[in-house]
Amino acid sequence: MSKEVLSESIPEVQLDIEAKKRPALISIVCILHFVGGLISLPIIFTDSATIVGAWYPYFLAIATLIGLATFIGLWMMKRLAAYAYIFYALVNQFVLIYTGVWVVATLVMPVLMVVLIAVYFKRLK
Repeated sequence: MSKEVLSESIPEVQLDIEAKKRPALISIVCILHFVGGLISLPIIFTDSATIVGAWYPYFLAIATLIGLATFIGLWMMKRLAAYAYIFYALVNQFVLIYTGVWVVATLVMPVLMVVLIAVYFKRLK
């Protein structure tokens, strides 16, 4: 292969690699969620989790694991993880409303995350 052919094909490869790269903002959000998920695991075993109801620690454990799984999927830029996160966020909002602990502030992070997913949706596989 001549040097001219190589130099012409390298920019295409470079653009392809850039398009598949995980955006920095998604990386930051995923890392923060991983840390938050690990921090929230011990809360499952506290009395404050049972104040909501005897079933709530189980829900909290499952929700934490599903949240971690969705962010692992987003870390890997998987489209299915985006759909799973949106479903997960909706279920969490309904549970918060049902338990009477919902406030407008609990809607802020999920909405921002859905906007972030929408911005990068075409880059998800």
